[in-house]
Amino acid sequence: MNDSLSTQTIVTISFFRKGLPVWYSRRTRIAVSTLALLGLAIICNTPTVMAAENAEVAENAGAAENAEAAEGAAKISGPRAIGPIPTQGPISADELGFDEIVFVKRKPYSSDHYYTDINNGTSPDRFLPENGIYVYNVRTGEERAVVTAADLPGGKGFLGKLSLSFDAQKVLFDFRQDPGSGFRIWEVGIDGSGLRQVSSPPADEPEKVARWHPSWHTDDIHPCYLPDGHVIFSSTRSEHTVLCGGSSHLVAPTLHRMTADGKDVVQLSNSPVSEFCPVILSDGRVMYHRWEYVDKGARVGKTFWAMNPDGTGQTAYFGNMHGGIAMLDAKPIPGTKKIVSAFSLGHGRPEHLGHVSIVDPS
Repeated sequence: MNDSLSTQTIVTISFFRKGLPVWYSRRTRIAVSTLALLGLAIICNTPTVMAAENAEVAENAGAAENAEAAEGAAKISGPRAIGPIPTQGPISADELGFDEIVFVKRKPYSSDHYYTDINNGTSPDRFLPENGIYVYNVRTGEERAVVTAADLPGGKGFLGKLSLSFDAQKVLFDFRQDPGSGFRIWEVGIDGSGLRQVSSPPADEPEKVARWHPSWHTDDIHPCYLPDGHVIFSSTRSEHTVLCGGSSHLVAPTLHRMTADGKDVVQLSNSPVSEFCPVILSDGRVMYHRWEYVDKGARVGKTFWAMNPDGTGQTAYFGNMHGGIAMLDAKPIPGTKKIVSAFSLGHGRPEHLGHVSIVDPS
């Protein structure tokens, strides 16, 4: 078990046991906790918010500096369930309601904050040829590769997040070829055909690099299909930084929109900090994670916002006054107004480590 793929699998499964929603069903586009597939726990739909008691959260964080964040996590109002919820055994494919799951398998991010995935989160040892997008059949237990870094420029690289098309025939994903290049958005058919690069570096990339730092580059990450055929994504083209960091950091992406062929890129927001993980709500709006600490401390702002697909109507969606928690990777639960999310600590643990939480914004 010393080869890179085995190590990767061990790390990933260990991470899944913490309960983060990182797989998406091909038929329903609902976020599914891997814990359910492993028979370790289920996502419960009864609490308004699932959170952990102070001691358990602090233990998971593994750092005394997060004690304040842990205290904030436990003070969220509403019922809460503590720890994993045991099941009688693995959930069957019939109970799940779909046959296949598309997911990213790779080395985990090495970032120290959730927003540094795009720089120190992808250290050189994480660029591997076997990193890729795979499909798992829940009935047969078989796994097949859709695309791996070996199929992409350079023959190895790092894949971040994916978005499944509404007809379940295509996948968008962000890919970084090597530490000296930026993330770009790619698309591939679910059968592995039609691999193509969607986003390209902006025309003024050389000027931007000269302005900031020779090692700097723009990054296009977290793509999401829009119902009208466009693509919304997060990008550092806005050249923003975190308010508590120097200008050389430039790690605060904002939401952008482009056509399906990567043209007509438009910046949708002028948020002073960072916006990540856009996803489509049932009412057609785009929900996303935003770090917003206007009139707040630095530990109080990683919450959910929503906007129209054209960037208008930006407003807080949930959690704007809940401190000590980074609410990340949210997905709507079909047929309800609820969302499922990873609740991580402080500025977000590596790979958004935390508790799977179900939130009812109403």
